[in-house]
Amino acid sequence: MQERQSIPLVGLFIAIIVIFGFFPAIPLAISPVPLVLQNMGVMVVTLLLPTRQSLAAIGLFLLLVLVGLPVLASRQAGPAVFLGPNGGYLVGWLIMPLMLQGLTYGRVPRLVAILLSAMGVDILGAVWLSTVTTMSLPQALVATLAFIPGDSLKAVGAWWLAQRLRKWAPKMI
Repeated sequence: MQERQSIPLVGLFIAIIVIFGFFPAIPLAISPVPLVLQNMGVMVVTLLLPTRQSLAAIGLFLLLVLVGLPVLASRQAGPAVFLGPNGGYLVGWLIMPLMLQGLTYGRVPRLVAILLSAMGVDILGAVWLSTVTTMSLPQALVATLAFIPGDSLKAVGAWWLAQRLRKWAPKMI
């Protein structure tokens, strides 16, 4: 992909992540981290863009959160978001394109790779959750189990959507 095509495409995919954040966060009784649809937007970006552009789109989105724009589904923003219970999941979003690239390089099918990448984000989030709260690691992992079915469905949905978008706009992505 040429550099001049890359910049607007990254901007478009930042907007896609923001749009997925319009769906409200759903609080869970067993975890201080809400259930969101926004990570599906991150999965779509990860599946459609090359790794470098995925990292740019997700990284710039997280920079918007860091500087205080309330673009997360929870409408939280600022440095405190990264230091709180959500921090590990947000950092995991940035690592997701690298996980997908590593898995697909090893010839893992893209659907399986995005499922495993989503689980990797959940595990990273649980480790961070146990670090910044009074939850032990086993408790945080159990709390994270609540995300697995939904994240699996979102990963399959993101994979399906990415397949359709590639057919619809093959020259663009």
